[in-house]
This record gives sequence, structure tokens and C-alpha cells, in this order.
Amino acid sequence: MAEFEFRWEGPFPLHSVVAEPAADAPGLYLWGVPSESGYVLYYLGETGKTIAERIRAHLGYYRSGEFGLIDWEAFYKGVWKYLKPSYYRKYTPEARAAFREEKARWGPIIEGEVGRISVFVLPIPSWSGVAYRTMRMRLEQAIGEEITMHWPAGFPNHGKGIDEWKRKNRNKWDFARFSGSKSIAGLPEQIRF
Repeated sequence: MAEFEFRWEGPFPLHSVVAEPAADAPGLYLWGVPSESGYVLYYLGETGKTIAERIRAHLGYYRSGEFGLIDWEAFYKGVWKYLKPSYYRKYTPEARAAFREEKARWGPIIEGEVGRISVFVLPIPSWSGVAYRTMRMRLEQAIGEEITMHWPAGFPNHGKGIDEWKRKNRNKWDFARFSGSKSIAGLPEQIRF
């Protein structure tokens, strides 16, 4: 059993987090939107590259029309609804062409969504490369499960339910303690992974 101490940095605006020193390391990143309960999870990811590199890729997916766009008015009323569907990892030439034809319409909506999202980063500089990907993924899975189990009332779950995040049984567990995470809704200060 290993014990780790981690510090979440942020929140930073999605459009400018790539300039933050904390994003110059591999690790985990959590996108959230503000609520009375704290920042509500919108997306959780891990990377062995720098977090800044990964966020730049995500911004490219947004601006190319590959990512879906959320109806935020519905979200804050408890409904998960897309204004534009996601084509992430399945973007066909036809869908790309259709987006380009309507880019003038979608552009302001995309920039509005990018402007709404805040990012927390969990830099883990010593966990780069293939050897540590399993540990990063286990930590990501545990965080996702904990947040999903303690989802704030009145907000829609983003489709990644408890079954997707559920930790597998293990003979040996590692533990992580977090600081800087009090404003992330549903994230405990200590977690096993």
C-alpha cells in the first residue's frame, strides 16, 4: 500500500489553462461548471503528456465541431441535453462538412461553452510514461466513482454513471489525500485507488 499527497490547482478558465505552470506536467484534469454546490464535474481525464498539450487537443476538438455542445439552460434545470451531438473519435467526413457549413452559427456557441468551463489540474510530474499510466487511470477511475456517488442534487449526470467509473476489487489499495479540492462537488479529501 502506497500513500500519496496531491494538490489540485485551479480553477482556471478552459481557454487559458494551457498557460498555467501547473499544466506543464502529466496528470489528471477535471472540467467543472460553477454551482451552489461547488464545481460540478463535466469532464475528467488523465494524460501522460503535459496537461496543457491535452487541453490544446480538446480545444481543437471543440473548435473543429468534433465535441458535442451542451444546452446549459437545460443542464442547470437538471436535464442533460445536447445542442449539437458529439462526434468524438467518430467524426465522419460528412459530419465535418456539415459542421463547416454552419460554423458561423456554432462558433459563438462553442466559444460560450469554452468560456463557461473551468479546469482543475492535478499535476503528477513523476507519473509520466507508460509505466505509470495504470496508476493514473486507477486514480481517475476512483475520482470519477467518488464524484458520481456524491453527485449534487438537481444536476444531470453526464452519462458516465457509477458502473463506468466503478473501481475493480483489488488485493492491494493505494491511498491519495487531496488538498485544493474543496470547491469540487463530490470529491472527498481522501480516496483509495
